[in-house]
Formats: sequence, structure tokens, C-alpha cells
Amino acid sequence: MPRSPFNHHRFTRPDGCPLTVQQKLLRFSAGLLAIVSAASCAPPPGMSSPANRPARTVTSSDSKRPTTGGDSGQPVPPTRLRGAALSWIGARRDSADAFQWNFDERTFELVSKGPALPIDLVQLLTGRKTPRRRIVGEWHTSDGHQLEMTVQPPSADQTERRLILTIETAGLLRANLGDGRQYNILRRQPVPR
Repeated sequence: MPRSPFNHHRFTRPDGCPLTVQQKLLRFSAGLLAIVSAASCAPPPGMSSPANRPARTVTSSDSKRPTTGGDSGQPVPPTRLRGAALSWIGARRDSADAFQWNFDERTFELVSKGPALPIDLVQLLTGRKTPRRRIVGEWHTSDGHQLEMTVQPPSADQTERRLILTIETAGLLRANLGDGRQYNILRRQPVPR
């Protein structure tokens, strides 16, 4: 029986024996998958491919911090903090380790949604390792890169603590704070005029 030159290699093994039905189906599905995946990589008509889009530059002062699209390392102006909440991205919304900073016109409140705030954060803000669920104080920033804070003591026998934390954008919706954490910036109330 003469061999047909048409696609003979697709239906025979290297030793010349015919392929089984399963082997033929496997080769067919692999070819179909290659065609579909190649077609899905091409942009739709009228759209540019990722290779043709301009690159977005992302910078951060700490290379270990993640960034999210948009400009990073920019100042966070006071108008963006007033009426906002900074929610730590490392915790789930209602988990025991979730906490957030609430900023008003001149005051801030750091509140835990669980049993206590992280001890390293408490020590940074108060100078003590005493567990706390809430820390309050006043804040001010003149350049948007440094957040000047005055932390109110929990009792009258302690003195207030003054400190400066760095703050910068980490994309469009996030900020890096000098405590080593990254936060989502959420609007709690309308911006005061």
C-alpha cells in the first residue's frame, strides 16, 4: 500500500507504525491548544499590545516594600490624610490582627480591631511594650514626607511622646509609613474645607 505524503508524519510513530486513536486525539488537542493560546495573546483590533505601551516607572525608598501602580515615593499631602483611614494591608479586614489609623483635622487615633495593637508599633509610638488597643495623639506634616506626631500618654503619670515618621505614596491608593508597614488609604468622611 503506497504511503500518502499528506500529513503522514502526524499519524505515524517514528518507527512507521500507525498511532492509536488516543495518541491522535492527544496530538490534535495539543495543536488546538497551541493555536488557541497564540490567538489569545494577540490584542483585539484597535488595542495596543503590552510591548507597545510606555513603561511605568515605580520607585520606592525601601526596595522590600511592595508598590501598586502609579507614582510611588511621592509626598502624602495633609489634605489626603484629613478624614482618611490608613488600613494595614497585611491583615484581613475583620481579623484579630487588623488595625487602622484614623486621621481627623489635627488628631489621629490608632485602633486595633482585635485584642491589641502590634507590640512593635506600640513601642515605637509610646516607648513601652505595654499592650494597647488604642493610641491617640496629634499629627502635622509640612512637606508630606514627614509625619510629626505627639502621642498622648494613657495615664497622667506619663509624659507625651513626640516622634517623626516618614510617609510616602506607594501607588495610587497606598502609603508606606515609617513603621515599616504599607497601608490602604481609605476615605472615612468628606474632606474638611
